[in-house]
Amino acid sequence: MRRASKADANQEDIVKGLRATGCFVQSIHRLGQGVSDLLVGYRGKWFVMELKDGAKAVNKQKLTEDEIRWIMEIRNRAPVYVVTSLERAIRIVRE
Repeated sequence: MRRASKADANQEDIVKGLRATGCFVQSIHRLGQGVSDLLVGYRGKWFVMELKDGAKAVNKQKLTEDEIRWIMEIRNRAPVYVVTSLERAIRIVRE
């Protein structure tokens, strides 16, 4: 039986920070099956973000097999950004 997906430790701070920047943010990580963590809208563009906790060791930030499979499935349709900090998330939407 599959367990519910849990949010990364930095997700709340990243969501609050993106919203303070004017982004629409929808958490989608609970969909499971490797679906990324956030759907972010900003100035007419959509961004899919997979969050990893930048405070953890690099080997603890690896994508799961389900995440890799999902990213590979949509990569030609939409980019997925792997984000470890609020600063990186803001840079992505402002580029």
